[in-house]
Amino acid sequence: GAQLFHDLPIVGMVGLGVGVPVVRLVRSDRVLPGATRGRLAGAVVLGAASVASYFLGRSGGPACDPESLLQPHGLWHLGTAALATLWATVLWSSDEPSGGQLPSGGHEPDQGADRDPGIAHDDRSSRAGESRGAGEVSDG
Repeated sequence: GAQLFHDLPIVGMVGLGVGVPVVRLVRSDRVLPGATRGRLAGAVVLGAASVASYFLGRSGGPACDPESLLQPHGLWHLGTAALATLWATVLWSSDEPSGGQLPSGGHEPDQGADRDPGIAHDDRSSRAGESRGAGEVSDG
């Protein structure tokens, strides 16, 4: 009973985290619309740190001390929560000015050979002359 309630959310999150990109790939949709190099690097760092804290802090692990105020296993929970939030941003956010609707049927237009088609790029510097949206602050 208790183990099922512990494991079921983990299976669900992993299923969504992997399943959504796979379905998009099969449908030829943009797989990771909110992906940037920074977000992907952050996901790798958070994932590695979370897994390390899990193995170090689990019961019987080298850093497990039930009497200590610092509990490395707790970092596993915080790290995976942050990772899930970041991954949701990668899966469901879009840095596209059109709200994610791409005019080419879901594919980015050819941006040049130096572009990675699976990763969003920040082109704000090329739009310096455009009007700024609400909430944006001019630096000059």
